[in-house]
Amino acid sequence: MPVKFTRRQKIVSLFIICGVILFFVSLVSIGRGKNFFGKKYYYFTTFKSGEGLQKGMTVYMNGFPIGNLENMVLDYKNNVILKIGVYEKHWKRIKDGSIIRLISPLFGSKTLEIIPGEFSAPLLKNFSKIASYDSEEGRKILYARRDEIPTPPIDAIIINTSEIMKKINDPQGPFFANLENFRVISKNVGKISDKIMNNQERIDNIFKHMEESTANMETISKSIMNSPYFEKKETKPKKSSINLNESYSPYNTK
Repeated sequence: MPVKFTRRQKIVSLFIICGVILFFVSLVSIGRGKNFFGKKYYYFTTFKSGEGLQKGMTVYMNGFPIGNLENMVLDYKNNVILKIGVYEKHWKRIKDGSIIRLISPLFGSKTLEIIPGEFSAPLLKNFSKIASYDSEEGRKILYARRDEIPTPPIDAIIINTSEIMKKINDPQGPFFANLENFRVISKNVGKISDKIMNNQERIDNIFKHMEESTANMETISKSIMNSPYFEKKETKPKKSSINLNESYSPYNTK
């Protein structure tokens, strides 16, 4: 006997089917946008420490997300092996000479970044190894490309601090030279200070005699000023021998 559906049941069923279809369409759309269903290419790298690493964290290239950290395990040497998944549309950017590093900003969480190799370098195949920034190979690549690869702020601080410490610890450097000069100056100042302390009594006597001499000079000065020689005297103007009323002639011989 065939099953008959009422009009109401047909409408409800239609809404349910449409809802399920819409759900799957939305899920696929979101998944494509998030690369949930897209093909990935996988690469491996080795870090000495897993500090700051989290499974699923985004991997960037020049600030643009290109994949994520799929998994990480410890090897027999206690190094951390990372499995990096790169989205299919970005895998052609992973070339020989690429480096992966962990960036530690002054503020915020740490991030993984892949520094691409040179443009003319060959592509790295799926399941290839990428050199890490803390490996010997990675350090050589970073040093060779130090002018074109930007240095993170915290790394720049560490490098500058390291350079300063090298200069400080250099026996032939300016720090030790200035320190030696300071020692010589301190030694000379110490000798002068010792001489001053040993001759303190003599110095006190000199100042005492100077004070006595100053008092004597004041007494002598007062005595001189009170002497009759410096008394005020009234002086009358002398009369001139020339009579201004008489005419003067150079031919007058009288």
